[in-house]
Amino acid sequence: MCPCLQAENKKIEAYLKTRCGVHIRAAYGCSLGGSFVGLLVARQNIHIVYGILGSFDLDQASPLAAKLQADFLLPLIVPVVRDGKLKVNFLQKRLDKHARELGDCVKAFLKMFGEARPYMTGRKLSTV
Repeated sequence: MCPCLQAENKKIEAYLKTRCGVHIRAAYGCSLGGSFVGLLVARQNIHIVYGILGSFDLDQASPLAAKLQADFLLPLIVPVVRDGKLKVNFLQKRLDKHARELGDCVKAFLKMFGEARPYMTGRKLSTV
């Protein structure tokens, strides 16, 4: 795990414990913030009912463009977070190659998101 990400996440955990206790209804993270939400869930020190990972691209897109992008990307991303593997072998091989080349931080990031999480649903939220 990258020390800076871990240290910042511990600060977020401490803040949440002080202000909210160890149980919160939802956490939203966009871009790098999504990494913090994922790490909060993975560490299991704060119980989060709904972890929502946003995307600046989708947040700022028109409703139609955001829907099309989410419809395309969600089936690719959910298996990695839920099952630890991509369903598309070509993409899984590329991911494995990059993890080998880029070192421990990438491996830690993949481990954080790539452990079996059968409770993850991958449902889309819509504001349209």
